[in-house]
Amino acid sequence: MSYETANINRTNTIEKSYLIERNPPEETYNPREKEWTEKAVKKYADAQEKKWQRWNEAMFERSD
Repeated sequence: MSYETANINRTNTIEKSYLIERNPPEETYNPREKEWTEKAVKKYADAQEKKWQRWNEAMFERSD
């Protein structure tokens, strides 16, 4: 409670950084970086799908 009373008149300031924003400024990307990013995201999603397919097969579909 002492923290709240000591800082009662302090205004909240919001500092923004492109490192923590969800949508960084567009000028930071060039077309090649955007293409590489999209390709990396697609490959990651495909790899995750294969991982979960293998896990599902291992857990539920195999009958030895």
